[in-house]
Amino acid sequence: MTLREIRLSLIVFLGLSLGFILPQIGLIFKPFLVYFLMTLMFFTILKMDLAGFRKISFRMIFVALFLILVFMPLLSLVGILFTPLIFAGILLAFSCPSAVATAFFADVFKGNSSLAIILTTITTLISIVTLPLTMLVGVGVLIKFDVISMIFNLIQMILIPLLAAILFRKYLKKLSEGALKYGNLISYIVIIYILWGGVASGIDYIEGNIYGFLEINLVIIPLLTVALLFSYKIGKMFGSEHAITLSIATFLKNGILALVIGFITFGSGVLPALVTNLIDQNIMLILLGLFLKK
Repeated sequence: MTLREIRLSLIVFLGLSLGFILPQIGLIFKPFLVYFLMTLMFFTILKMDLAGFRKISFRMIFVALFLILVFMPLLSLVGILFTPLIFAGILLAFSCPSAVATAFFADVFKGNSSLAIILTTITTLISIVTLPLTMLVGVGVLIKFDVISMIFNLIQMILIPLLAAILFRKYLKKLSEGALKYGNLISYIVIIYILWGGVASGIDYIEGNIYGFLEINLVIIPLLTVALLFSYKIGKMFGSEHAITLSIATFLKNGILALVIGFITFGSGVLPALVTNLIDQNIMLILLGLFLKK
């Protein structure tokens, strides 16, 4: 692992740990998660070569959509070993679109940030149809979520930072160059807040059933490992940087969206699976660094 990847691993570990140790403070950050993600996206795009968007092939996008929206839900079928609510939580978590932070992590691991942004945008839009359909077929329940709010959040977290970064680079070049000097530091702090607030959201349900939490981990971590290895292997046909991005986009799902939809539709009984997945997919980022080094 490079120094930057080691630093990121420590940041992820710190954010997750704070969620367990100081959850009450983490809950303070929860209402600001959207703004943290906007900040993370802004600094990621600010240092990107925007010409990279033109190099993305339709074939690559098609393969990625299969991995993210078909392969992952199929993997979750192992969750039938648990109670119906836990299975519903695993299926929901695995069926969600790629996380907004995918672009940031793709950049850290020397993947393709442009591809990550495209996949996050497309999978979020498509999931308006695929997510309810998958849950209806899988557990027989039509999930509830606000489509308008979902699209608005997508505009907030991707389109606005994208436009802001483009304008900064074009009209405020000196200011953007100065911002880049502190971009990594700010991004790392934001990642801590995001993980801290995310874990804190479901810590009560983990502490109330610690053994159940450990049992779910024994299933989700191997499934995410399979997702990482398989998607990386498939992605290699497009080159190493695309393989890295495809693997991250496949296992790193929008955990916050899953928590909101899960709680509204199924109640608190589904949260242990969703929180476990939120934690485990970030642990996979550390394992990805070790895998890439090997």
